[in-house]
Formats: sequence, structure tokens, C-alpha cells
Amino acid sequence: MIIQGLFHLFTYLSILLCVFALLSKKPGFSYLAAFLAIPLSLYSAAAPAFSYWPLLFPPMILLSGLSIKWERLAIAVLLALPYLVFSVFVMALVMSLQ
Repeated sequence: MIIQGLFHLFTYLSILLCVFALLSKKPGFSYLAAFLAIPLSLYSAAAPAFSYWPLLFPPMILLSGLSIKWERLAIAVLLALPYLVFSVFVMALVMSLQ
């Protein structure tokens, strides 16, 4: 029960930090979001429907942070967008099942 709560907390925090990093143009929040995105990507990669492509999300968020650092905001948004869409989709799916 505690691990499930931490899993949801990490997912919510990673979404919020990723969006905040893009809005505030501070790459440190993006790096932290990439670290917090690891549990969701590992969990999703274990599901046969998603195969192994969710493992690309943490590196994409790290690259998004580097793009913010190099002042390439459009590239940063494009790199972060797949994770944001996927994580919101998974969280909506989980909440609809409860």
C-alpha cells in the first residue's frame, strides 16, 4: 500500500516538475522529474502492450532539461511532450478503474 502511494506521488510530482521546468526555464526541475519518472517507465515497460519504449522517457526528459539549459525551449517541449501525454493517459486510466 505504501509503495503504491509512493508510485502515484512520484508520477504526479514528475508531471508537475516537468511542466514547471518548461514554464520557469530551469533545467534542474527537469532532471528531478526524469529521476521521478523512472518507476512509471519501468512499470510500463513490463507491460506487454507498451513493449520497451517507455524506457525512453527518463532520457528524453533529461534531454529536455539540457535543451532548456541551451535555451532551445521548442525542442525541450517536444522532448517532454510524449512523457506528459503518456503519464496523464496512464493516470487517467488508473483513476477510472478505481
